Amino acid sequence: MIDTSDFAVGAVLQQHIESTVEPLGFFFRKLSATEKKYSTFDRELLSIYFSVKHFHYMLEGREVVIYTDHKPLVFAFTRKHDNSTPRQIRYLELISQFITDIRYIAGRDNVVTDTFSGIWQINLLNLNDFDGLAEDQFSDPELQSLMGSGTGLELRPMYFALSEKPLYCDVSTGTVRPYVTKSFR
Repeated sequence: MIDTSDFAVGAVLQQHIESTVEPLGFFFRKLSATEKKYSTFDRELLSIYFSVKHFHYMLEGREVVIYTDHKPLVFAFTRKHDNSTPRQIRYLELISQFITDIRYIAGRDNVVTDTFSGIWQINLLNLNDFDGLAEDQFSDPELQSLMGSGTGLELRPMYFALSEKPLYCDVSTGTVRPYVTKSFR
């Protein structure tokens, strides 16, 4: 699944195992000043391009389906490229080497990647210090208490591209929400 905001691109690589979907990896990247000026189509295409480049070693030789909430991308892979820019053609050619299908998914069902592509809008968290938050979570008594109590929170360790350490996130609502310790609030 991929998604794009005005600030970043995001993707989650998932594997279907029987009736469940297991995340294998996450990717997001802040857009440069130039990339922020791209059209919606070009930003969405850029999201797939960067995601495929990031996960290429896991995609090679497998059936890969891309899910996007941007319908024009679905048709971009089946039409002639007479009106496409050279950059779009380069991106489409690279992407076509790794994916077998691209499908539309309604934006409301694209919760995970919406979270990652929109994470740059969060003002509460200094995104340059994911490691600091992860370390703070490790020793936070409030988090330890919440994990042991019967609250409705589903706190799970999750890995993000900005850190090698896991961040504990609540996933009970279907949206990945990092637990922010008091010192980071």
